[in-house]
Amino acid sequence: MGEDRLIDIFEKYVNQEEVKINTPDLYIAYIGEACEKTALNLALQLRKNGKYIETDICKRSMKASLKYADKMNCKYVMVIGEEELKENKVSIKHMMTGEQEMVNLTVESIIEKLK
Repeated sequence: MGEDRLIDIFEKYVNQEEVKINTPDLYIAYIGEACEKTALNLALQLRKNGKYIETDICKRSMKASLKYADKMNCKYVMVIGEEELKENKVSIKHMMTGEQEMVNLTVESIIEKLK
């Protein structure tokens, strides 16, 4: 796309109040290769339910994932590890309050928590 076209697009939208920046509803971090498939499938299902979901596709460490989620202003962070998979539960943390809770590893339970 040419520079002139980008300037045209910028000028069109720069002063419009309806343009707003969305922040992710949830960032899904996972620990280990075994949890990757579950995390990505869960992200897909949540997106189909209208949620704005970010996931780690860069294989970051847990510390780096949480730092990235904070930088993206994610409302919640969900951590999926091998223990969580065994128990069929996930940890969801509210990034503003720091409140953390274990919920069932179902789309319905997670959506309910995000409300």
